[in-house]
Amino acid sequence: MSVRVAHTSDLHIGKKVYKTDLLEFQSQFLKEFPRKLKNNQIDILLICGDIFDVPNPSHSSVQVFFNFLKELSSLDIKCFIINGNHDSSTLVQLADSLVDKNKIKIISNLKDIKNLNELNTFIELKNEKIKIAQIPFFRPHEVVRFIEKNQDNTPEKIAESFIKKISVYTEGFVNITMAHHLYGNFEFGGSENALFMSGIENIRIGNNSYDYLALGHIHRPQICKKEPLAAYSGSPYPLHFGEDNKKSYSLIEIENGAFTQQMVPLNSYFNLRQIKITDIFNEALMDEYLIEDSVNNLVEVIVELKNFNSTIYDEVKEYFSTKKSKLISIKTVNQKRNTNEKINVSAIPSIYELFETFIDSKIDNNPKKEEIIKESFNQIISSIKLDTESDYILNELKTLISKEESIENDLELH
Repeated sequence: MSVRVAHTSDLHIGKKVYKTDLLEFQSQFLKEFPRKLKNNQIDILLICGDIFDVPNPSHSSVQVFFNFLKELSSLDIKCFIINGNHDSSTLVQLADSLVDKNKIKIISNLKDIKNLNELNTFIELKNEKIKIAQIPFFRPHEVVRFIEKNQDNTPEKIAESFIKKISVYTEGFVNITMAHHLYGNFEFGGSENALFMSGIENIRIGNNSYDYLALGHIHRPQICKKEPLAAYSGSPYPLHFGEDNKKSYSLIEIENGAFTQQMVPLNSYFNLRQIKITDIFNEALMDEYLIEDSVNNLVEVIVELKNFNSTIYDEVKEYFSTKKSKLISIKTVNQKRNTNEKINVSAIPSIYELFETFIDSKIDNNPKKEEIIKESFNQIISSIKLDTESDYILNELKTLISKEESIENDLELH
């Protein structure tokens, strides 16, 4: 009978996309994930860093994580966890003090490690021998005490010497190393923060020190080295617009001292959809781009502008007001213009025409109000120099629009 090991990372509990909190979706996933692992006969779970999205997560985010650990323990799944660059070592260490040490082992930092052997766990399960080495995210100054003092003390050399010291292969065991760093050849998922550990971008782990290298930090699942095998499991759910919504975890199956690896697809509890449209709104095309209208869709619309269209924002918002999918962002980008294309300068609207178009789109059937606002606008423009006072114009316009209620009151009095 084989030992089945699941490898995941980058939970980013409490992640917000713009101002939209993903915690509700993440909570649902983490509530059901342990049971799915058990149904798939998983014996060991590896979580390779970035448990939380920020070092000081909300109380609700912490509670979601603690409930997840509690459920894992109840199902008798052994779990090994390391810190990522997003995590507070103090907070994750607190979790370590609350869990059953026989079932869950958390390495949150290196400052409390007295002996490097503490990073290693030797397991004998189902007649298989497995060594798991946990290397949390670290910076060179945190590991100086573990290396020889007379060595080159550049950040790169310090990290390289430390990794070499802890990367000791144990014969007779399947050697699994966990890390939360950049390693090998990889493709970014889109929302990772750069590590640059005091000048270090990548770490080097010797080929002869592991059988399987379980990595965190990159959100896109991928094999970054085939011999020996090194893999990023990727995040278990999307964390950024433009990411592939198809997610997975890495499954290691150990039998007779050898192992195989495959990516196991995960069900999507929500989708981050990015829709690109032109400045001419087309409802039929929007329906096609949306693919499936669902309450689990969070949507970002990118409007590729070639011509000015003051109503495009309102058209997009009105479209989504009748949909289950939630619109959380509209962005505009300028289309690349053909450098050989002749620009008709006379067709470019003046600042007065632009403002008039804007006001017409915002105020319905109130000629008196339009007249007052446009007259005030003209007074602002005539009182300043356009070429040096553009910021001032914008601020004055914001103030002018914010006075809409007082203008309405004046109209009522007349």
